[in-house]
Amino acid sequence: GSGHTLTGGSITLDSRTGVTAKNFKIENGMVYIFRGSRNTVTGNTINMQRETAIAAYSSWGNTISGNTLTGSGCVCGTHYGIYFHSIFGYGWTNGNLVSGNKIKNFFVGIGIINARQNTFTENTLSNFCDVSTYYPPYITSGYNYFYRNNFLVNGIYAGSGANEFFYQPYPVGGNYWARAAGCSDRNLDGFCDSTVYIGPEAARRMDALPWIVQDGWQDEDNDGYNKTRDCNDADPSLNIYPMLEIPEIPYNGVDENCNGMAD
Repeated sequence: GSGHTLTGGSITLDSRTGVTAKNFKIENGMVYIFRGSRNTVTGNTINMQRETAIAAYSSWGNTISGNTLTGSGCVCGTHYGIYFHSIFGYGWTNGNLVSGNKIKNFFVGIGIINARQNTFTENTLSNFCDVSTYYPPYITSGYNYFYRNNFLVNGIYAGSGANEFFYQPYPVGGNYWARAAGCSDRNLDGFCDSTVYIGPEAARRMDALPWIVQDGWQDEDNDGYNKTRDCNDADPSLNIYPMLEIPEIPYNGVDENCNGMAD
């Protein structure tokens, strides 16, 4: 895309394989994948006022990453940030990777209908009427994986389909949930002591390893300590806290021993 702006139009990958849609700015349009495989949709900015920003139907093995998707809020029930659907006779939407996307102001952040074995990780979702793996609740999905996502949502959390997984074994863990902010972490492992439950009781799923902070899994300074353990993730010399054996240098504005006091 090289930063080109597409207004009122869409990018359609119909039965295409190995295509990359990158760095487009799309106004009131979408990226639509139908029976596509091993395509990459990355680095795009999509402002969608009507319907869905990125949709994949009966498509497999695609990567959707690093996109910024913005909707117009609670305008209609078919307003999705990312939407997966499998059409009978055309194959499953499965084995897709959705990662590192910023999705906000849609009616539903991620909608899934009859899609399975897709992975959603390191996405940030905010400002929705409804956050769900399906909407409405009679739609079924299964064996999709959600971990290390930020769910920064003040609204309701709708139900998940059967056999949806919201966490992976330690140390990968689950997701960060704004509604669980301030949870206790008595063993200092970076995860809340209590479980987060997703969906209505009839189809309730759980995140048994919710992260205590947003992006808690990240280690920006590559010192081996993620954001839950690192008191300064921009400086590899400052990490696990408190380090009382480290001398504090007065009046330099840096908390060398990570005791919470700069000087």
